[in-house]
Amino acid sequence: LMAQTGVRVGSLITLRGKDLQLSEEKRILDMDPREVHTKFSKYIRGRVFKFDPAFDDAILAYLRYRKERLRLGSLQPLFTKGRTSRPGSSEVVLSTDAWTNASSPSRIIADRFEAEGLPRFPAHRLRHAAAHMAMGRASSAFEIKAIAQSFGHATASLILGTYGDFSDSQLDEIIVRIGMGATGLSAKEEQLIGYIRQLNNP
Repeated sequence: LMAQTGVRVGSLITLRGKDLQLSEEKRILDMDPREVHTKFSKYIRGRVFKFDPAFDDAILAYLRYRKERLRLGSLQPLFTKGRTSRPGSSEVVLSTDAWTNASSPSRIIADRFEAEGLPRFPAHRLRHAAAHMAMGRASSAFEIKAIAQSFGHATASLILGTYGDFSDSQLDEIIVRIGMGATGLSAKEEQLIGYIRQLNNP
């Protein structure tokens, strides 16, 4: 869920079942600061991005497990306390208890990265990943603004400034793509470019 919404781990552990709506019609993560811990106590009505069907499948499988095996309702924690099944194991056993702080779930996330042969990334890296995936698919300033709003940022410039850094190779690829027109132009932009070409070739 963190990779599909950019939700911070501190918010994640205070969510309740009713705060997530995931269906074909609605993909909402509702974070009311009276119930959910959010940065600066902001109300955030985020969205669950549709990056990969496998992400949805994993969340829906967990929601079924939460309902059928843990028997948790809409007013109980969305994600409950977990622990490794034995020392040195990456297997996590869930309980019905709520998390009391973010340090343990953050450690579990880092453990899972390591168990998959990846660097021991901090949990917040998933927020960065979600931002990069979302902005990489955006094709207009309006879409960047929508992403910013879903992340709880007041302006598009804030999310761009925070998560919009590119590596040299990414920057090269983007600049070349812009020059080739691969990002797609509106009819008015095509018309303008055509007019400029006429001026340059009388």
